[in-house]
Amino acid sequence: MNEKTLHTLPEGYTEWPRITVVTPSYNQGPYIEETIQSIIGQQYPNLEYFVVDGGSKDETVSIIEKYSAHINWWVSEKDRGQTDAINKGFKRATGDIVNWINSDDILYPDALFHIAQTYIANPEAGFVYGKTQRFNSKGPMEMMQHDVPDLPLMYYYYFPYGQQGCFYKKSILEKIGFLNESLHFSMDFDLFIRLHLHAKTVKTDFLVGGFRDHEASKTNNLEAVMVKENLGVFRCLLEAFGYSEGVAAMEACGAPTLKLHGYDNPAVWFSAAELGHMTSRFLVRYIYFSDIHKKYNYLFHALKFIRKHDPQEFGKKRKYFDGLLRKSALLRFFKS
Repeated sequence: MNEKTLHTLPEGYTEWPRITVVTPSYNQGPYIEETIQSIIGQQYPNLEYFVVDGGSKDETVSIIEKYSAHINWWVSEKDRGQTDAINKGFKRATGDIVNWINSDDILYPDALFHIAQTYIANPEAGFVYGKTQRFNSKGPMEMMQHDVPDLPLMYYYYFPYGQQGCFYKKSILEKIGFLNESLHFSMDFDLFIRLHLHAKTVKTDFLVGGFRDHEASKTNNLEAVMVKENLGVFRCLLEAFGYSEGVAAMEACGAPTLKLHGYDNPAVWFSAAELGHMTSRFLVRYIYFSDIHKKYNYLFHALKFIRKHDPQEFGKKRKYFDGLLRKSALLRFFKS
């Protein structure tokens, strides 16, 4: 689709769908100006843009004020963290379609036009995602969109996209509930699982969002906390589908018990084989992390489950996995 077509409303439409973008921020002065410019620079004619700042002490507020004429609503006040800030924006949103773009991330040119065109072409869609690219001060890095044979199942154990490239219907958010404010790192994982359970997903190959990789980012600095939350979120999914063997494995691996809701949808059903596959692939995600950080209890229980339920995946790295399994069997009583 060329730029002229992208910017032209299809026949029969008189206005573009309203899109709300929320930027949560806190002390991201070095990056937030580029974030704001990437969003208002879209020149999308029906954009609603909010910036929700947690009371920054750096230059953030002065930068927001600089662009206030292009921001529909902004606030700078103490909040309960990023999830609370995003929910403030989502609950105020009047857009048909919503997403959040963090104050160190960006949208690429024409992203909103493409998202709108995709929804117009797929009126039954409730969740649309495009490509997201990691980048740093040196330039572009790898893409965050993955094509795999089990893509529909992958939506539940490891979302194959970047959060920055995802846009979803506000009406579905209101149905399933907003972000869970008890989560500080895995609120997107929890939200996307619920969205996939309740909304039709459409994938596009358009470059939509950019994820900035830098030393001060929350994801880089508190990975262990994020992993623990992710374990708890996935355990909730298995509990909702009554997969007791998987729940027991997750508990043995250290998954906390979380009180999350929205995982029930009678229209969605997984077989025991599919749940076993999803659990195995989820557990594989953290094998290397657990090896580096000497999480031997996790390694022991995770590898036993993977060997039983996903022998093909286990066989790909059999020498490495067998060695880890033997080592973890000996050391799991001495280190968590």
